Amino acid sequence: MPTTERADVQAAWLAMSRRYRWSLVSDEAALIERAWSECQQLSRAGKPAAPRLGVWRVYGALMYERLRQRDDQAAQELWPLFSFMAMRQGKQREEAQDLAQEAVLRVLTKLSSLKSPASFLTWALRVLGTVRRELEAAEANESKHDSADEHKQADEHDYAQQVEQQLALDDMIAQLRARLPGEFERSVLIRTFIDGDKPRDIAADLGIPMARVRVVKSRVLQRLRDNPAFMAWLRNLSGESARAMGNTGASDHDE
Repeated sequence: MPTTERADVQAAWLAMSRRYRWSLVSDEAALIERAWSECQQLSRAGKPAAPRLGVWRVYGALMYERLRQRDDQAAQELWPLFSFMAMRQGKQREEAQDLAQEAVLRVLTKLSSLKSPASFLTWALRVLGTVRRELEAAEANESKHDSADEHKQADEHDYAQQVEQQLALDDMIAQLRARLPGEFERSVLIRTFIDGDKPRDIAADLGIPMARVRVVKSRVLQRLRDNPAFMAWLRNLSGESARAMGNTGASDHDE
C-alpha cells in the first residue's frame, strides 16, 4: 500500500480548509502531524489511507470536541456544510437553511451517542440525512424514518470522498462561471471536463461543426492556463477534471 507523505497531508489540509473555510485550528503543524499519523494507522489496519481522509477524520474529531464545549464557531462551520448538502439534494435555499438548523440541533442533542470522534463529520452528515427524511415523511403524513441508521457501519472513505468530489466539482463550476463570460465557452468546458462529454456529442447537441467545439475548447483552455491565479487555485484541487484541465495535451483530439 502506498505510503502517505506529510507533504501530501499538508496539501490536503490546505485545499480542504480553504474549500470548507475551516478555521478552528490554532496549530496547523500539529493538526497535519495528527492527520499524517491517522493515515499511518489506517494504512497499518489495511484501510484506505488517503491524505484527505486523514484530514477529514482529524478535523472531525476537533469539531466534535469543540461542539462538546458548546463552541459557537464549530456550530457555525457545521451549519453551512449542512445547508450546502441540503441544496445539493434539491432543497431551496430557505428550506435548506431550516433543515440545516434542525440538523445542527439534532447533532448537538445526540453528540454523546457518538462512539468515535474521528467519524464525526461522516456521522453528522448521516444525521442530516435522517432529519431530512423525517421532515419529508412528516410533510407527506408518513411514518417517520428510524434514526438507528445513523450508527450503521459506513464506508467512511467512500462517503468522505463522495462529499469531497461533489464540492470540488461545484467549486470548479463556480470558478469557470466567474472566469468565462461567454455562455458557449462555459458550456463547452463544463460539458467536457465536468460531464465528460465528447466534442462530437456537444457539437451534435448544439447543431454546430465539431471543429468549432474543438477550437473553442482549445482557446479557452489556453486562456485559463495563462491565468496564474486560476492555475494556483487548480493545483489545490484534486480529481481527474483538475489534472485534465492542467494538462496542455488533454483530450484535445477526443471525438
